Amino acid sequence: MAKFYPEQLNERPHTGLLAPDGFSGPLLVSIPKPPVASFGDLHIYASDTVRSPWAQNTWFNIRSTQITSITDAVQKLTAVQRNWWPYVSSLHRRMELIKEKMPYVSAKPLLFPERPTITPLGSYSLIAPDTMLYASSCSSYFPNGMVKLIEDHVNPPSRAYMKLWEVFSLIDARPIPGQICMDLGASPGGWTWVLAKLGATVYAVDRSPLRVDLMNHQNIKFVEGSAFAMQPQNSPEIDWFFSDVICYPMRLFELVRRWLDAGRNCNFICTLKFQGRDQYQAIEKFQSIEGSSLVHLGCNKHELTWIYIQK
Repeated sequence: MAKFYPEQLNERPHTGLLAPDGFSGPLLVSIPKPPVASFGDLHIYASDTVRSPWAQNTWFNIRSTQITSITDAVQKLTAVQRNWWPYVSSLHRRMELIKEKMPYVSAKPLLFPERPTITPLGSYSLIAPDTMLYASSCSSYFPNGMVKLIEDHVNPPSRAYMKLWEVFSLIDARPIPGQICMDLGASPGGWTWVLAKLGATVYAVDRSPLRVDLMNHQNIKFVEGSAFAMQPQNSPEIDWFFSDVICYPMRLFELVRRWLDAGRNCNFICTLKFQGRDQYQAIEKFQSIEGSSLVHLGCNKHELTWIYIQK
């Protein structure tokens, strides 16, 4: 990597990609060219178009500035806008002192199904005691792109429910009463539980049964069998297609493609589960579906979540 000069950020557009903790590897692999600099999990690219589904937050038009003190850093940030959140990779105490003097930004966890407050949130970080990087515009309105939710440790049948809670906190869409959902690979029922709680009717498909109370739920219709045996032409009209099924990502793509080619005008939320980098070719396949997006959720491990809202 060539020597990095912070002032070059002010001469041409640069983008910062912040990887989730432990996922800088997949992010770096997903970009053909190496970053011009990396600070912890923040990777800086000399481009205004670079993107990665593995990025937890994207810093647009990242800038650098020299600071002479904590107060100077605060004044320079607040002269641009009010709301900022720090990314800390070093100089922890100095970063904390800056945060203490900045205008308050709430980072309390959400109680689902409450919707988050959508307010632009900038990001900043120190790379030296006198050098600060910042971006007034970022891809996420959550601090460092991390959605925090108050967990339910009693009612869900598995922790998979957190993925859907997070997705529905990120997008302005969710199932409503009267809509019909299909949940493939549903057992033991984490996603089905969320959908039924929202008032939707759920066709839960799996070879294994759901938790007993879900099997008897009035909004849930259990279908015993393989997710991949479901054929669009033999299935009910649905508003939402969900899959958290364990399978190779390319097999999931073929399943999704089958439903799209059948003309099903429904919304899709699916988990791509990777067992190695040799399966990353599926990422490009899903990205080729116009209008859809791939994200790495805070609840994901070596997974990406594909979201396609059509209606």
